[in-house]
Amino acid sequence: MSSSAGRKRPTLDRAAKASQDGLTRKAYGVTSAPLNDKDSETEPRSASATRSGKRARTSELQPVNHDDARDTDFSMSLTNATHITHLSSLNSLSTPSESRHDFDSISSQAITPHWEVPVLPPSTVASEKVSLRPFGQPEIWAEERQNLCEALPYYRAFQSGSYTNGNLAYGFLLDKDAGERSYMDEEIVITRAGGGCTASENGTMQQSEDQSRSAANIASFFRNKKLSVPVGMIVGSSNTACPTKIPHRYCVMGWFQVTHIWAEKSNRKICFKFRLEKIDLRSKSWWAPYNTPIPPTKRDFKTKTACRTCVSCTQESVQVFQQAWICLNETCVSFWTVNGSEPPTNLTYNPVFLSERSRWRKCIKPPFPLKPVPFTVDPGHPELDYSLASWKGMVCPNCGRCNSRTLWREWRCSTKGCGFWQPIQLTALSPLSVLPDHGVEYAGNALPQDKWDDKVVRMHESQYYKHMRVHTYEFLNGNVITHFHSNGPRNHKPGEAHDMFRALQEADIGLQRFPLSSSPVQGEMLTKHFATNFGMPYKYIVSVDSKSFSEAPQVIMDGLARLTWVGRKTAEGVGATYKDCNELLALGYFEQQSIKYHDDGEKDLGPTIATMSLGGDAVMTVRMKENVFSAKKHDFTKPVLPGCQLYNERSQLNDDFKNLKPAGFARSKARFENTLRQTTNLKRSCPALLTMKLKHGDMVVMHGHELQKYYEHQVVPQGKLRFALTTRYVEPNNIPVTEHWKGDFDTDFVNGYDGGDDDTDEDMDDDTDHDMNDEMGEADSGIDIGHNSRGSAENGMPDGSIVDETSMSDVHISFNQTSDAIAIDAYAQRCSAAQAVAYEASTQSFSTPEQTIFDTAARDAICLGLTHPEFPIYTNETTNLDCEASRHPHSYLQPLENANQDSFG
Repeated sequence: MSSSAGRKRPTLDRAAKASQDGLTRKAYGVTSAPLNDKDSETEPRSASATRSGKRARTSELQPVNHDDARDTDFSMSLTNATHITHLSSLNSLSTPSESRHDFDSISSQAITPHWEVPVLPPSTVASEKVSLRPFGQPEIWAEERQNLCEALPYYRAFQSGSYTNGNLAYGFLLDKDAGERSYMDEEIVITRAGGGCTASENGTMQQSEDQSRSAANIASFFRNKKLSVPVGMIVGSSNTACPTKIPHRYCVMGWFQVTHIWAEKSNRKICFKFRLEKIDLRSKSWWAPYNTPIPPTKRDFKTKTACRTCVSCTQESVQVFQQAWICLNETCVSFWTVNGSEPPTNLTYNPVFLSERSRWRKCIKPPFPLKPVPFTVDPGHPELDYSLASWKGMVCPNCGRCNSRTLWREWRCSTKGCGFWQPIQLTALSPLSVLPDHGVEYAGNALPQDKWDDKVVRMHESQYYKHMRVHTYEFLNGNVITHFHSNGPRNHKPGEAHDMFRALQEADIGLQRFPLSSSPVQGEMLTKHFATNFGMPYKYIVSVDSKSFSEAPQVIMDGLARLTWVGRKTAEGVGATYKDCNELLALGYFEQQSIKYHDDGEKDLGPTIATMSLGGDAVMTVRMKENVFSAKKHDFTKPVLPGCQLYNERSQLNDDFKNLKPAGFARSKARFENTLRQTTNLKRSCPALLTMKLKHGDMVVMHGHELQKYYEHQVVPQGKLRFALTTRYVEPNNIPVTEHWKGDFDTDFVNGYDGGDDDTDEDMDDDTDHDMNDEMGEADSGIDIGHNSRGSAENGMPDGSIVDETSMSDVHISFNQTSDAIAIDAYAQRCSAAQAVAYEASTQSFSTPEQTIFDTAARDAICLGLTHPEFPIYTNETTNLDCEASRHPHSYLQPLENANQDSFG
């Protein structure tokens, strides 16, 4: 039996007392001088005390063996910005002979690297760091949060500290207050998990809610630790734990591994802490103090912090703190206690815990390059020119600055004097290549796909004009939204949607991203789309410099003419006088770009706003503004609109405000507030009242000041490339006189457009399921919206239901042999001779009886995956269709760009 078998180990409290009484430490190897003679006589326990498969629970601690320490020597592709350990302050050193101690005294021993590092106590780092010069400069940095998030694939968190996705942590930003006992040296970071914090009176963040290990931002780090997934670490200039001055607002530190995660209490609430360790231990960190030595080539990966099993929960916890061992299992009854009491408030980290190092396996490579290269165009895949990766941002290869892409046709670094500039040669895409559903367009009238809440929105009778299905939705009296549905034959006409889409890609109209007038994050925030303005200056959510119509390319003037035409039609349809627009805003959208909810209710704008969609599909939604919809934000001096929360109660309150004396109104208001408290599950924002699917060539007109005052809209593109042209009337009185000339244009050209030549509308079939009001046959007449709306009783739908146009009976319009044949013949004139032959052959199917025509069209439409087989369709991507779909009369047509060149004008 070992001579130490019968010896009693010192208690943990005794070890803690020993550490508080000033144990000495040695920078080479270990350790601590004995506290007294009794402690010095304690012999190490047998090696059998180490448990198999568990963290070593040793009763002895050997000095570091320099010969046995192995070189890290991993060959990962890492940044040159690397670092060196910044340790806690060291006390007096002991001799090598004083290196053996029993288990409980290990907790206070410092296992330090093989070189001595002058350090500052953690309490003085933040206050004195401004005077400390960093060893180097970061290889990757940013001055704006958006630039950082758009340029780095491993950090996309615009507001939170951690960036997690798919149950994994990608990156972590250390900025401002990182929590109680936050720590950072040249190789180690200790920080808290985000969430459940509120600002205290002195401005620091305090834990106000318990955290849970099942929360996504915490569970992700557990998963990273288990699967050996590195985390990209970034430090901000507001960080209070960095040992040196941070040169830029945001600086990338490098790849780190998650080594420990534990729970503790802060402000009597459960919070989780992470210990992260730099992976590249060979080179010195740029944020290390300037006068510290280069790290050694060999490290000790064997010595680990001692751990202990809790008698209450039987789970092990490492001794994180120097003063005492604490159970760190948040579900245990002994969690965060020392001898049944709360731990001392002045806890400091165990030096062994800070100095231990973990070997990173050579075979594990980071998932992304730490310094991404700028996006390059792939000639073989032109659609990638407009992809998410192409506009997100880039790291300047010269100075390392993260830059957002602000210009449509080039990359440019914003660092003064850097000079990096790279033009981007964009390939013009065919309009059919950006359409969904395998490039399908409509040969007849478009399938209606709009949805609306008929309790709030009144939908008028469908109209048909110039190959377009026209639907009008009325929100308030005289406040309408009109949707002009385009189709293939119309889009292919000279000067129409296809020609305009190509022209916008080929012309340099000056598209760029502008800063938002108010940023939701700290620093500057750019729009999530590209923009340029022509005509009168228009200041919407951003300030955009305006160009004159005299310098606008032809495609802009073509758009102005078409939008003036539909704007006039809509205004005249409600008996209003149309004011000619004098401004056009052009927007360009790459993949996953969009414009969020907003209104066009600036006081200088006219009542009519018209927009044209070109390229990929988009979804436009309209909803009530929050301050109008929400019962909690009710203002009894403003009108109550149908569809808002607690409509009846709020209407009564408004009536009482007008009719009752102050005392009576006070009682009425108290009853309303009581109802409000008892009503649960009140949503903050209004659901969509109208949803419109905007296809290539579609136009939408919004008319009425109250529409912009009480409602808001957003547009979310669904393809890789889309343009939107929007016209308005801007009141010149509040615009400098020197800018007025920009809004001048050739009114004869614009007003001379009448919707395009049309050979088919005069022959529209009169045998429809409802009246058509003369099909809008006269060019000078407005859109007739005077018919009674189809109420819910007529349609057998419950009041307030969402109406889906594809389910309405009036869409089943009979086919007319003559008009279909004329439409196809007119469209064939725009194609090559070979395609015209194909069209001629396809019309033979229309010589059959009408029912056979409908059955054939229905079968083919279903084969193409359409939800409603109303009209014949054609496609340009036969390779993506199955054998049944390939039998469609038009499925063998080639892409339009393979036809005659005049197809695009």
